[in-house]
Amino acid sequence: MADDGIFIPLPHYEIMARISNSKEQDMHNTLEGRCLRALDTVLHILTLLLIFALLVGIIKELYALIFIHLLSDTAKAIIAQILFIVILIELFTVLTAYLRHNQIKVQRVLEIGIIALVRETIFVAFEADVSRLYAIAVLLLAFGIVFAIEKYFAVKKGK
Repeated sequence: MADDGIFIPLPHYEIMARISNSKEQDMHNTLEGRCLRALDTVLHILTLLLIFALLVGIIKELYALIFIHLLSDTAKAIIAQILFIVILIELFTVLTAYLRHNQIKVQRVLEIGIIALVRETIFVAFEADVSRLYAIAVLLLAFGIVFAIEKYFAVKKGK
């Protein structure tokens, strides 16, 4: 994987790396080492369950899009369904990347948040009160700022 972007460090992996890089290999046999390996296994199982649930959700939503929404709904409902499927696919890619590399890219999580907020804005803007629209605008601005900062540091790190 390219080393571009900011990653969310996962503390138990840092401890595991420290344990495995330690000169004292008998540390693996300690209670701490066993607990960390058990935690790692549990987190991987939970992540696999989430990935499976997302896969089922994506298939269900695609079925609904093709056989229900495309045949009878308005363009607004079809766009909402497509954006929801995009969000599910992005979550799927984040979880699979976590399983492969044991890290989560901040950029991907921000993209999911931005897509979800844009979807919310498109379909609620005409019905929402002003305070809710301001809240959505502030969240979009915050996501945009964090996204720009992440991009800046990714480019700076790449040089």
